[in-house]
Amino acid sequence: MNDIIWKLLVNAAWQIPLCGAAAWCAARLLRRWPAVWAVAVWRIAITLAALLPLLAALPIPVPEGSGFRIPVSAIQAAAIPGPAPLPGTSWLALAYLAFVATKAIRLLRQHRALRKLTEETVSTPVAFGWRSPQVILPARFTAQAPELAKQAALAHETTHVRNGDFAHNLVLEFLTIPISFHPALLWMKRQTANAVELRCDEDAARETGSAREYALGLIEAARILGTPPSPRLTASFFDHNSFEERIMNLTQPKSQPRRHARLFAVATLAAAGLLIAGVSTTFAAQQNGKVYKVGEDGVKAPKVLHKSEPKYPESATATGTSVLSLEISPEGKAENVVVKRSLEPAFDQAAIDSVKTWTFAPATKDGQPVRVTATIEVNFKRQ
Repeated sequence: MNDIIWKLLVNAAWQIPLCGAAAWCAARLLRRWPAVWAVAVWRIAITLAALLPLLAALPIPVPEGSGFRIPVSAIQAAAIPGPAPLPGTSWLALAYLAFVATKAIRLLRQHRALRKLTEETVSTPVAFGWRSPQVILPARFTAQAPELAKQAALAHETTHVRNGDFAHNLVLEFLTIPISFHPALLWMKRQTANAVELRCDEDAARETGSAREYALGLIEAARILGTPPSPRLTASFFDHNSFEERIMNLTQPKSQPRRHARLFAVATLAAAGLLIAGVSTTFAAQQNGKVYKVGEDGVKAPKVLHKSEPKYPESATATGTSVLSLEISPEGKAENVVVKRSLEPAFDQAAIDSVKTWTFAPATKDGQPVRVTATIEVNFKRQ
């Protein structure tokens, strides 16, 4: 677990900015098109940013029959009383898991708090809910605003509901909890929210029939309300201090792409996404170096320098052998340990915990340490 978390954090450090930079370039190229394209680009980029670090951090199972075999016979495992330690964890893993759990709980509480929103408690028009969507206008705004401003606000929030923006926001928030610490992700979310507002304005202006009247309604609503912050997770009328940009966007003509241009854009964006995913996962996989097999290309086998006996599970009564597949790093450490043939879950975990403490003289190729695959048999017998 600790290895996976550490690799996830390292991969996230460079993969998230890479996704953000690619999305920014794509959004700039599509800025003369309707904002719906920018929304799609930023949402895809955030999804990639959430998934790539995790996929690159997960261990790759060692293929059956690969590597070399280290038979470990007659290992005596004495029963040791008392609770076993948490397997494969450290303070880093515990701290990270606590961070993820805290963020998830906070997000759930924020979602539940939306049920308490009323016309008296909100300070800006909002839309929320994915099963039964709601639009709420502040009571003060409803009482003071002219009809043009109320129509603009209602059209804007209704468009949020029709586009399912609340559900999209909620999914992305939960999906990005493991990487929510990254500043680049926060910047990508702001860009996404800004693109969503631009798209919503364009749709609402088209629905009302006049971009000029809709823009005047926005300006009048801003005069009455100011630009207050919106409740967490909601799709708000005045989000992210982009009001001036939104008004300017309504005055600029947008060219509707023709069919061949749309197909070309989709194909280009898909190819770019696949390229980013391929480069990211390949680079992440190469961070630990190429994995060799003993005997190929003159690779010499590693040797066991130190091994510790596994703890025989106190409540267990069986005896037998757990077979593990793993990689031995150039530093002589056991990594990516997986169970190849199971004895019992308790025995398998004891074998994994033990093998991770072993040290090896690493395998070599042309006199240089290299990473190799291995198979280790761990036998359990009561003394």
